[in-house]
Amino acid sequence: EGTDTSALESYLRHSITLSNQPMFLMLDNKPHRIKLLQKYVDAEAIVDPIAVNKDKIVNQRFLNMKEDQKPDGYKDWETWGSPPGSPGQNSWHPKYKEHELLGW
Repeated sequence: EGTDTSALESYLRHSITLSNQPMFLMLDNKPHRIKLLQKYVDAEAIVDPIAVNKDKIVNQRFLNMKEDQKPDGYKDWETWGSPPGSPGQNSWHPKYKEHELLGW
């Protein structure tokens, strides 16, 4: 969180010791975390990680449209994909349609 990279670095160090390294997808726009990720790529410790800055791919213009005028990918943008009250339903977590867009 914030400017700290220790949790991310701990995860990266642990993941590179695994025989089957996980795919790494980071939803972040913080330069210090992106630089840390690049450091591990440059050292060839991890291969093909993905860092997504959602502020650059989510078109706010579409979110401000009336629901019936929005493109399909932006309709029901504020709807969760899980039942009400499920863990992780916080304002900073992506909802169903945002997850779908990030996957594309």
